[in-house]
Amino acid sequence: DGICRITSPPLPGSSAAKAGLSVDDTIISIDGVDVKGLSSFDYLDIVSKVGGNSINLKLGSGRELTLARKLDAVADPVPTVKISQDGTGYLRLTEFNTRTDRRLGTILSDLIDDKKAKAIVIDLRGNGGGAFQSAIDAASYFLPTGTPVVDIVEQEKDPGSPL
Repeated sequence: DGICRITSPPLPGSSAAKAGLSVDDTIISIDGVDVKGLSSFDYLDIVSKVGGNSINLKLGSGRELTLARKLDAVADPVPTVKISQDGTGYLRLTEFNTRTDRRLGTILSDLIDDKKAKAIVIDLRGNGGGAFQSAIDAASYFLPTGTPVVDIVEQEKDPGSPL
């Protein structure tokens, strides 16, 4: 419907929860950028580009909120890299974050070009997921150019039905 609507409760203790943001609140603008008609990916893009220690939201109710931003250090998504004597490269990918694409590219280049790995094992055990786009970027290293990684189908929500 082109409306930015909160569909899940904010995490307890988060700045959104402390500010009183709740399910079914609608967001009109994020830091002065009108979000009507944008996709959830666009919202994430806007929020990720906002600098500073806070973000301003204008809600459909007319309320304006300022949320504190605490940006934690981004963990190394590939803490383990090895190559065995038989030429098998091994890497453990623990999460998909903003560092995944560059880090994975560097490691794969090192394993394939420099160390001449004949095969690569990617260990995803315990990987809790993370940034959607980072997972897509990671998959692109292993697929032919132009191969779809995901197909997103948006459905109309039937009033009264569960998500």
